[in-house]
Amino acid sequence: KTVPEGSQVAEYLFHKGLFDSIVPRNPLKGVLSELFRLHSFFPWK
Repeated sequence: KTVPEGSQVAEYLFHKGLFDSIVPRNPLKGVLSELFRLHSFFPWK
């Protein structure tokens, strides 16, 4: 099965609701913790 042309470009993925965040290394731990909390990987304190 082949992948349709243009299906892996950033604009297409953004239109479908997927996007990648570019996060500098220093705040990365806090950003990941917040994402995990939002998706209930860690219990709320």
